[in-house]
Amino acid sequence: ENYGKGIVVRHDHDGLNIDLYVIVRYETKISLLAQNIQNAVRDLIHHRLGLQVKCVNVFIQGVRSE
Repeated sequence: ENYGKGIVVRHDHDGLNIDLYVIVRYETKISLLAQNIQNAVRDLIHHRLGLQVKCVNVFIQGVRSE
């Protein structure tokens, strides 16, 4: 699989807009997972790169039964 295709980053004067396209496992609490992803990505980019993140959008593309 090409994991790079699941990320879109746009930069404007307010900061970064990040779209993440993910596939989750069956029985995953999607809202909690999405919130954790948003927080982790925002914090990582801000602390490691010093960039302001305007938004992190998480789009669920599918569910796997594995």
